[in-house]
Amino acid sequence: MNHLHSLIQNKKMIIVMGSGGVGKTTTAAAIAVQAALLGKKTIVLTIDPAKRLATTLGINRFTHTPKEVSIEKNIKLSAMMLDTKETFDALIQKYAPSKEVAQKILTNPIYQFLSTMMAGTQEYMALEKLYELNEGQKYDTIVLDTPPAKHALNFLEAPDRLAHFLDENILKWFLKPYLKAGTFSLKMLTSGSHLVFKLIEMLTGLHVLYELSEFLLNLQSLYGGFRERTLKAQEILKSSQTTFLVVTNPERAVFEQALELHKRLSQLRVSLGGLLVNRVTTEMPWTSQEKQILTPLPFFSALHAYQKLAEREKEQIQKIKNVIGKTLPLYEIPFFDDDIHDIKGLRLINQYLFP
Repeated sequence: MNHLHSLIQNKKMIIVMGSGGVGKTTTAAAIAVQAALLGKKTIVLTIDPAKRLATTLGINRFTHTPKEVSIEKNIKLSAMMLDTKETFDALIQKYAPSKEVAQKILTNPIYQFLSTMMAGTQEYMALEKLYELNEGQKYDTIVLDTPPAKHALNFLEAPDRLAHFLDENILKWFLKPYLKAGTFSLKMLTSGSHLVFKLIEMLTGLHVLYELSEFLLNLQSLYGGFRERTLKAQEILKSSQTTFLVVTNPERAVFEQALELHKRLSQLRVSLGGLLVNRVTTEMPWTSQEKQILTPLPFFSALHAYQKLAEREKEQIQKIKNVIGKTLPLYEIPFFDDDIHDIKGLRLINQYLFP
């Protein structure tokens, strides 16, 4: 049993990260398929807006509820795509002190914007969904396909940012509940928050002052529940039952992004399970005699260029091995002529990940 097999056997949460276009989504799906084949009740969750996972698993389209994928007889895998707004709505309904307060928040224009457009919302809701799936105890293995690496830090830092925003002292800076008979007045605002609201109103022209104030006032009642959930989301990332896998390819620029991500994950003291190098050009093991025979042939220049590319990639991979050291396993997945778009293709990848 190799290291990656051991991770699947012993870890409940596998978070796959990497740059866009490196095959991260396909790799996450392949790992989920292998977990299911090992007898684990598995779900793979994507928050990648490209929605490629559905195609790879042979699903026409995703829904916000788990959908079963048949791998072989009696072996099934569940897959789903995150619905950010629905997850956020459920969280509001769970922690609102009453249905009335929940309804006020859900129908508030400010909330409707924040729940779909605000930076970091998608990443935080992915953690919320991870927490929900983890607490449900329905699955043995949960594989998460994250957005591209440029958003990776948003995903990792989402709990801290939301906790900071929901901090009672910060909310009090915006609003001081000088309520008179349950009504709102500009007199309730501190001088600082008053200027913020007036600036927003002046810039947008949408008369959002009342909506923003009402939203923040109602949000205060959810502080305790959100804060508790945020801390638990942080625990998920650093749990001994969670591991991170970084996917890259042999291109120098992409390698550098992977190394930066590796460095950041190390600083956060999360469990690193390995680095997966996808689409590696395979070297041709020519003997000197074979090379002599091939050299005069018309297509030799193309073969020679291919071989040089493989050699350069090998050098790049050795460099990254030198950086990450021997403690972190590195796996190579070769470049395939055909696109991976079905279960058969995913199992082909797993021949290299799980030899």
